Amino acid sequence: MAAILRTRLQAKFLLWGVVFIIAGGVAGAVVHGIVMHAGWGFPWDYLVTIPILIVFWLVPFWVALNRWVLRPVERIVEANRKVASGDEAGLLLTPEAVPDDEIGDIMRSRDEMLARLRKARQDAEQRAERLAILNTVSAAASASLHADTVFDTAVQQALTVTQMDCAALFVRDDEVLTLVAHLGLAPEVEAAVRQHRVGEDLPGLVAATGEVLTVEAALARDPRVQAEAIRQAGYESFVGVPLRSQGRVIGVLALGACEARTFAEADLSFLQTLGDIVGTAVANGRLYAEAQERARRLEELHGAGRELLSLLGQPLTEEDASMGRWFPSVTSYRRSMGRSGWLTKKGA
Repeated sequence: MAAILRTRLQAKFLLWGVVFIIAGGVAGAVVHGIVMHAGWGFPWDYLVTIPILIVFWLVPFWVALNRWVLRPVERIVEANRKVASGDEAGLLLTPEAVPDDEIGDIMRSRDEMLARLRKARQDAEQRAERLAILNTVSAAASASLHADTVFDTAVQQALTVTQMDCAALFVRDDEVLTLVAHLGLAPEVEAAVRQHRVGEDLPGLVAATGEVLTVEAALARDPRVQAEAIRQAGYESFVGVPLRSQGRVIGVLALGACEARTFAEADLSFLQTLGDIVGTAVANGRLYAEAQERARRLEELHGAGRELLSLLGQPLTEEDASMGRWFPSVTSYRRSMGRSGWLTKKGA
């Protein structure tokens, strides 16, 4: 590209140089003839002709040089100084400042390069911002085994990144999706979407297929939308992503907007990663709740075994505690002993 532009510029200067030389020679001959005809002999004929000839050559050359080289280069240098100082206004040249010639091609190439660099910088900043958001959600999931905190953080950050109008997070329990967190939903919409069956409505379809679902426009006319409150709420676009843990769909993150939207691949990738983090948090929360429930039951059985052994007059050993799950409840034991009269006889 650079070699082609250089060749074209050289050819243009060579061509116009030949034209100026020929035209200057003709003009000089005409002036010389006029001077000679006026009776001015040597050296006056040359003293008049040569300056006129030099002016005839230099003026067009200076105009061409200023038009094709000096002025465009000055614009490029000035714009580059603005870029170096951090002035975004100097990043791209206005169309009026770009000539339609070889120098203009150089200026347009420079603008394309700078535009790509600016786009790459913006993409890098956007990725860094989204990575920080994912770290925030992940930190919330690690800091607490209670999923409610993670749900609220995920919904808020999802809206921040996508600039949608509302977000809702559903958790799956068998074949039912239950709304556990939302932001921006009208009360009537919240009541209408509080529960979905898997496979029904848009969130239910996301849970059933395990795939991202997008509607970029005319959401109210989509036949898959079953809740009348959503049709009347004025939403135009929708995106739903599954919440996954160990390959299983355990929830859905759904977002809606009141205007048509085109969902970029970067937005969908971010939402999928966010969904994986929230899905893991849901699974961990469930495991934590199950562990707490088992511990509570073991504690109840341990207490029952301790009371039973105290009735029998035996100390509770570690082996007895570990076998506490084999003891019947103290209440039923007392009843059976009371009916047989054994406890009465023993007390007597």
